Amino acid sequence: MPPASFHPLFLGWDRPALHGAAERLLAWDGPGGRAGELDLSQHLVVVPGSRAGRRLQELLLEGSEARGLALRPPQVVTAGVLPERLYLPERPPPPGLAARMAWARALQELPDHRLRLLTSRPPAAGDLPGWLALARLVEELHRELAAEGLTFQDVAQVFARASLFDDGPRWDALQEVQGQVLRLLARGGWMDREEARRHALADGSVSAPGPLWLVAIPELPGVVREMLTTLQLPVQVLIHAPESEGHRFHPDGTILPQEWWGREVPLVRARAFVEGGPADQAERVAREMADLGGRRSPEEVVVGVADPDLTPFLLRVLEERGVPLRDPAGRPLDRTRPFLLLEAVARFLDDDDVSALASLLRHPDLEGWLQGEGLAAGETLRNLDAYRQAALPGKLGGGSLPGPPEDRALRRVEFLRGRMGSLLGELRESRPLSEWAEPLGRFFQAIHGDRALRENVPGDRDLMAFLSVLRGLLGEAEAAGGAGAAGAASPGFTPGVSGATLIRILLSEMEGEVVPPPEEEAAVEALGWLELHLDDAPVLLLAGVNDPHLPAAVVGHPFLPDALRVALGIPDNRARRARDAYRLTAILESREGTVLVSGRRGVSGDPLRPSPLLLQGTPPEVARRILQYLDDKGEAPAAPGGAPPAPGSSPPPPDNGLQEAGVSLPPELSLAPPGLPLRIRVTAFASLLADPYLWLLGRRVGGASPDRWVDDEGREMEAMGFGGLAHRVLETLGRELRGEKDAGRLARGLEEALREEGRRRFGTRPLPAVQIQLSQLALRLGALARVEAAHRAQGWEVVAVETGTPPEGVPFPVDTDSVFLTGRVDRVDRHPEEGWLLLDYKTSEVGRSPDQTHRKGRGPLREWVDLQLPLYRHVAPRLVGAGGEPLEALGALREGSGRASGAPGASGGEAPGAGAPLHLAYYNLPRKLETVGILRADWTAEELAEADEQAREVLRPLLRGEWVTFDPARLARARVSDDMGPLLGVGILAPPSEDGEEGEEEMSDG
Repeated sequence: MPPASFHPLFLGWDRPALHGAAERLLAWDGPGGRAGELDLSQHLVVVPGSRAGRRLQELLLEGSEARGLALRPPQVVTAGVLPERLYLPERPPPPGLAARMAWARALQELPDHRLRLLTSRPPAAGDLPGWLALARLVEELHRELAAEGLTFQDVAQVFARASLFDDGPRWDALQEVQGQVLRLLARGGWMDREEARRHALADGSVSAPGPLWLVAIPELPGVVREMLTTLQLPVQVLIHAPESEGHRFHPDGTILPQEWWGREVPLVRARAFVEGGPADQAERVAREMADLGGRRSPEEVVVGVADPDLTPFLLRVLEERGVPLRDPAGRPLDRTRPFLLLEAVARFLDDDDVSALASLLRHPDLEGWLQGEGLAAGETLRNLDAYRQAALPGKLGGGSLPGPPEDRALRRVEFLRGRMGSLLGELRESRPLSEWAEPLGRFFQAIHGDRALRENVPGDRDLMAFLSVLRGLLGEAEAAGGAGAAGAASPGFTPGVSGATLIRILLSEMEGEVVPPPEEEAAVEALGWLELHLDDAPVLLLAGVNDPHLPAAVVGHPFLPDALRVALGIPDNRARRARDAYRLTAILESREGTVLVSGRRGVSGDPLRPSPLLLQGTPPEVARRILQYLDDKGEAPAAPGGAPPAPGSSPPPPDNGLQEAGVSLPPELSLAPPGLPLRIRVTAFASLLADPYLWLLGRRVGGASPDRWVDDEGREMEAMGFGGLAHRVLETLGRELRGEKDAGRLARGLEEALREEGRRRFGTRPLPAVQIQLSQLALRLGALARVEAAHRAQGWEVVAVETGTPPEGVPFPVDTDSVFLTGRVDRVDRHPEEGWLLLDYKTSEVGRSPDQTHRKGRGPLREWVDLQLPLYRHVAPRLVGAGGEPLEALGALREGSGRASGAPGASGGEAPGAGAPLHLAYYNLPRKLETVGILRADWTAEELAEADEQAREVLRPLLRGEWVTFDPARLARARVSDDMGPLLGVGILAPPSEDGEEGEEEMSDG
């Protein structure tokens, strides 16, 4: 490298780099220009990033105005695009998607034995997205090496002469692919960018339009450095460091890694803090900002984010403090509604099942379209959920859907399927990649209509950005599938693709795209690590000072391990650490104030290491920093004057261990009690006893009878569905099989009832898992038939099945008030001598006794955790038929004991007399067939009285109007099967205390 071609100029550390660079440019005293004018229009200024370039332009304009000069500004470019300003390519570069298609085709044409040197599992022949994913991997490798002036052949030769592991055959195969790609692109009239750069260097066609300036660039790709050395004019190199540090830099301004690797990083003007998790780091930044006390304007403060995972925490915490934070990086396009919409559409087109349809319909952009089709979004989803839970259909297809024809949900789903066919019909077709622009346009037109989009509306802003990127990609797709540049013939590697495949390709190509943030006048900027060095805000609050975010690790390509990087002389982790050590040093030396915040735990709760840069110092200083980091008392010494809680603000949520995950639970710490009169299901007492807050939250979310959670991915009957099917079949014991006493005929009757009900619900081709469940239930019913025959032989007869309370409920006295109990009893039997028997069917895996389910603990610590069966005694006298009429068969029970139970139909035979005993029992149908049978509750009168008092005790606060407060200790004991548990993370964010059995709910509001 000829040193004379570079002219290093040291800017010092007494001010920000861009201010020094602007001063140097404004002081240029070259030829040309008129009086009162500063003509820099022929100058080419190279900066590390586009944001720094914009700020430099602002400083030049301000400086020229202060000097009374008219400015003709320079051309400011980033180092990444500099080469294309230094030469004219022979042919234009290919669009991104066209280039990727060329790599995909070249990989497909590689012989199988050589392809398997690159991947052990090549994509299937028709898997275009799979080939494009592999193509992206190889193309990224090509670009990284080419930026350093290397080809795949160069790497293969390194293996031939170096004592490295033998990976030469792989690189020979890659070289073959690389050569084929260049030929394919040439056929399309294109030239690979990296190849064009090599050609320019080889034929000596590199030149600059005028003076060239490099501004604070600590590293340069090898090809750019080689181009600069061939220029026939001097290059002004502005180095952000004092001249005393000159021995640590190349003449071209890049750092010498060995000089910065172990250099001490001084914290002379910095304060360092060590916090717990991400939320704690965000709180520290907020406190430090509050400590500025309004002495700084938003433009004078910048928030640095070394760890991108911290950005949501910082945005939330600072917004709560009234400090708007602007993230110039923008929002990833893959988190926007249009992206997620196309993702859901692709899944539905591929899977064509109810779960994929449910996911698509839950997208908010579908609501307007549904309304236009005469469908209410909420009702449509409820119908779909009801149908999916009941019928568990497989593919929707074009034939008849399983389920009873009279089922309203089935009819609505069939109508919906037809409307979805109209919406997505074109997207089900297959066509060349270049012909998809109009069908996709019509799809978005159908969803969003002709309304005008507005930049200041967040949803519209996302849509506009998405459509802009989409149009560009569709243009690339047209170029890839049509004529190439200059009318040359296309390489022809775009066969017809389906709509789902096209969408997956487009979404994959959108990786890394963002929605630019809106401009906010008084917002504090949040910048990534690479942008901080050239930012000129006097105060920096840098969070995420942890390994591996600072220094930013070289995320190694799987084909480029660190040892190979060293052998090739391309940037490795040591070089990256040296670069970031220089940048952090320059930041600390040139700013008025810097705060460095590290964390002990990441977003997932995993322990974090401190940044190695904070451990570059004298041994005593390194020891102090390590002790500070390991201090188990919490944070390092904090600055005084942290921001107090805002007056009137809500108290912080209890420390339930979830805050570290960025989850604030619950949204309301206290809930108002339900209104009176209070109606409550008998089966709800288990949830009420376990956690009144969860129980009341369920009523808030879903009304008096909240819907259970629906799993769109379900491929088998859940516990509720399995139990519901069993209950429906067992109804025949009180109807068609009421008088039957023969075990064989009972078994055949139940088997036939199951067959008919299974066909009615699931059709003739149920899912495989459902077929297994039906077979399992058939075995249980066969065992039950034998138990039932013996039970009837003892003189018991069925008088009622599936009967409930009146709609208004049955009054249950609580002191001077009453609560109204509602529910449904599975079955009521009677015996002329033994009295009445209330049976509750249980299909859970383990056949437990009533006492095992209703009470927990031992001895004096034994407590009631469920009150379903004891409270049956109170609702039984008021059970009614389907029309709300009292059941005649239960007349003696009502008259004698004030207890009853029921189901439609009267019973013949001798009834128990008034005052006959009432028995409570489970009818268990567990997995183990030998344990199928009736298990009675053996509670004494005193124990039943305790159960009644337990019910009254838990109801009294509600009747007194007391608010219900969230208790994290109760949440830890909540059951996974509780309806509201998942809303607060039970079984998701923390391990549940579930004992393994998931029962079914037999009673609901009447």
